[in-house]
Amino acid sequence: MNGNFSNNSSVPTGFPLRLTLNTLGLLLILKCWFFISLHNKMSWLYLLSYVQDAFLFMVNYLLFIYCFQTGKWLYPLGFMLFVLFFIPISALTFTYTFFLMDLYHFPMNIFSISADSLCFFITYFTSPFTIAGFLGIYAVLFSISYLVPKRLAFVNWIKPACLLLTLLFLPSSLKPGINPILFSIQEQIIAYRNADTNLKHLEEPNAEIADNTDFGFADKKFDTIPTIHSNYKRVIVLVMEGLNYKTFTQKSKEDQNSFLNKYQKHIKQFTNYHTLNIDSFTSLIAILNSIFVPYSSHVKKEAFDFTDKQTNLVRFFNHNHFTTFFTTSLGLQQAYFVPDMPEWKTTLFMEKMDTVVHYKCINSMKIENSCEDLTLLNNMVDTIAAHDQIFVFNEMVYGHVNEWTEKKGVEVVEYYNLYFNRLIEKLSGKQILDSTLIFILSDHGPKEDAYNTDNYHIPLLVFSTGIDTTANNSFTSHLDFKNILIELMTGTPQIYGNQPFFTYGNSVEMVYGLATPDGSHIFINNRLRQTKGNLSDRNEYYKLNKHYQQYLHYFASLKAKI
Repeated sequence: MNGNFSNNSSVPTGFPLRLTLNTLGLLLILKCWFFISLHNKMSWLYLLSYVQDAFLFMVNYLLFIYCFQTGKWLYPLGFMLFVLFFIPISALTFTYTFFLMDLYHFPMNIFSISADSLCFFITYFTSPFTIAGFLGIYAVLFSISYLVPKRLAFVNWIKPACLLLTLLFLPSSLKPGINPILFSIQEQIIAYRNADTNLKHLEEPNAEIADNTDFGFADKKFDTIPTIHSNYKRVIVLVMEGLNYKTFTQKSKEDQNSFLNKYQKHIKQFTNYHTLNIDSFTSLIAILNSIFVPYSSHVKKEAFDFTDKQTNLVRFFNHNHFTTFFTTSLGLQQAYFVPDMPEWKTTLFMEKMDTVVHYKCINSMKIENSCEDLTLLNNMVDTIAAHDQIFVFNEMVYGHVNEWTEKKGVEVVEYYNLYFNRLIEKLSGKQILDSTLIFILSDHGPKEDAYNTDNYHIPLLVFSTGIDTTANNSFTSHLDFKNILIELMTGTPQIYGNQPFFTYGNSVEMVYGLATPDGSHIFINNRLRQTKGNLSDRNEYYKLNKHYQQYLHYFASLKAKI
């Protein structure tokens, strides 16, 4: 029968061994394909990750088949456990290979994946065709493994092969695992040892128990929409993807042809500007709606979509007789992630990507369907020139995933500088540059480390041919953006900055924190109950734990009032 033992070896053979070997063979082909096809200096990670993957499959086989061979009644139990663990291990291993470069920089703990995150992944990173293909491969793999390879003459090589694999695996285990299963196990062990039991896990928000705590520093939306006299007919906001202040500024200064160097006499810098969320959607909400969203972008939108119904910058510009124009070179799938979508008077998304010839496009995942930002530059400038007064908000895409630099062969900061230079040239060619005010900022910094304050510190540059270029060093954030914009549009001083703000880490793990103007910062991982920061007083962390919970209740109370 399948799963029988060979006559000259204590090692079980049959279906479990065939399935393991066939899976490892298929996985090796996939890893080698990525290793060879990707012209990336980090492509060796595919080979290293194969060692970790193979070790996991080996452990699963030895633990449930080899160790359960001692009795007839034990083998069926071992076989059942083998299959039960084989399916998620293989599914995760094959899936993460397609995202390896992004996951290496942005590791994921599988134990932090919520039902909302899983639904989000299935909806926006897969398709029915992908799922059907995945199930089809499983069916073929399982079927073939009952028969092929027919002879297992090399079965006596398994023990030395396992020993060699273990020796190769051990050095790689000294650092966080590339394989998300290994990484998650490592992190869970460390977390169990270091958890602060005095920290409480955040509870579901309850609007009915919201207290009278003043959260004005986290909720800065308009009380009423003001009527203003603008010194500019055109206001453009360009939101770069995933760049922090340090990276953008240093690389721009090193390039003599960069936008920052070329137009420094017309650029005002805000040197101490920050994001609150390391997520694109919630960062855009902070910019446009001036309120901190205490959730991941990957939870159900119903938790925070009420913010679209409050006063916001789109409504402000509509009130002041500007055409409001949202544009992005992402596909129509991005409409779901645009704040205040019903209020924009006109929008432009990337459609008919198959007709694009001169620019690079990505369609490997539904959520990433897009073409590079330069694709729609001419369309955007023509629209700007066609209106007497217009507010343009451009959510840029280049660099959102590593695939962009692999396809285009241009480093992210270099690409953005090229884009900004071309924009200025085209606006000047249309003779509308002098009447245009341009804001350039990032949505957030790199996602891989929610505890790194550099990833919250982002660039904000303002371009105008007649602007005062004195740098602003105030401690500011996305919540201050509307007041900064109004001040520079009108020349009327506004109050902003020098207040603390909450932070929320990346899409997968809930890491919340507090940053203050004096440079102090503290972070709490809600699931692991771990803390990091530059304050030694534990009471500050416990205070944040309580204060953030109160803000969740406050945020829920705002929703209840709509």
